Amino acid sequence: MRARAGLTGPCLCVGLVLLIALAGCAKLAILPLDREMSRPKAEINVGRGKPVTGYITRDGEYHRYWGWVKARGDTLVFHGPASRNEFGQPEHRVPASEVTTLLGERPDFGLFLGTGASFVLGIAALTGLLVLALIAAYN
Repeated sequence: MRARAGLTGPCLCVGLVLLIALAGCAKLAILPLDREMSRPKAEINVGRGKPVTGYITRDGEYHRYWGWVKARGDTLVFHGPASRNEFGQPEHRVPASEVTTLLGERPDFGLFLGTGASFVLGIAALTGLLVLALIAAYN
């Protein structure tokens, strides 16, 4: 039973490293609104909408809005947690003519592969250290 308890720490470390390694594998996606609106099957026109992290208005101002946006006629309806946007409301409406660009995230598989390789090397190093510690403890 003692040996099992001694493995809890390394298992938690491995889990934490895995979580950190896989959590940040995304790049900023800059999406011109006119291109998104012109495609009938685009996420902005169907279902829940398009995931966004913000948008830029015609005056060049960036607005933080972590959630989704859905086109409804000539209006963009942003919806998401009130705590994750600058307006403090779960829903915000903006005339589509006022928005030039949507910002979002897209997966970055190159970063994912690099992070994955680093993770594997890190696990190999930790395993080597663990084996050396066990050998030293039992000698």
